[in-house]
Amino acid sequence: MKKLIYLFLLLTCTVFGQQKQFQMIHKETGKVESYTEGTRVKMRTVSGQKYVGVLSFTEDDKIKIDDNIFALDQIGAIKMQPKKFETLKKVLLISGLVIVGTGIILATAGSEAAFLVIAGGTGVTIGAGILEGINRNHISRRYDFKISTQ
Repeated sequence: MKKLIYLFLLLTCTVFGQQKQFQMIHKETGKVESYTEGTRVKMRTVSGQKYVGVLSFTEDDKIKIDDNIFALDQIGAIKMQPKKFETLKKVLLISGLVIVGTGIILATAGSEAAFLVIAGGTGVTIGAGILEGINRNHISRRYDFKISTQ
């Protein structure tokens, strides 16, 4: 009887433990990357519209980003977009622009340190742009997209 109960528990964990995932398969190398349900993504459609939100799946193998549903052939590019990175990018961009603005004010006042302040602000602003490139895009002309169960 114990073996039957253990077998039943094993089968139910296997059946209910399956999770859908969005797979991106590189066309040349065959390397597979995947996003699970609940991942925050930024997606651009083939027509050029941009959507940012939490990835989920529908019953008929389409992806859903927040309240928008898309077929796999509508995806132009997709990338992971963590909330922490987005917040950090905004903070760096705004603070860099404020530092550059302060340097311009110092330059109009005739301060000799204006160049250093502007250079520092420019570096901080460029750092925000570098953070944008950390998570790379998966573009439809280089990747095949599919939905599978794990």
